Amino acid sequence: QNQLKPTAAHRDKTHEFPAQELKDLGALGAMGMTVPDEWGGAGMDYVSLVLAIEEIAAGDGAISTIVSVQNSLICG
Repeated sequence: QNQLKPTAAHRDKTHEFPAQELKDLGALGAMGMTVPDEWGGAGMDYVSLVLAIEEIAAGDGAISTIVSVQNSLICG
């Protein structure tokens, strides 16, 4: 949240895709949270996923939507 919020309005105004922010979240395991460890994911449950998405949304709602879609539609 602290890293996303200061630049969220700029991305909204410029329609800039948050590529670096998503790479950073991916490095933290946020792009495959419910994928099992043995398949390269974080191996977390859906409650953990929801809590992470909630925290990301407090910083940037658009990025939280991307993370949500990645984890639910693509990985889930």
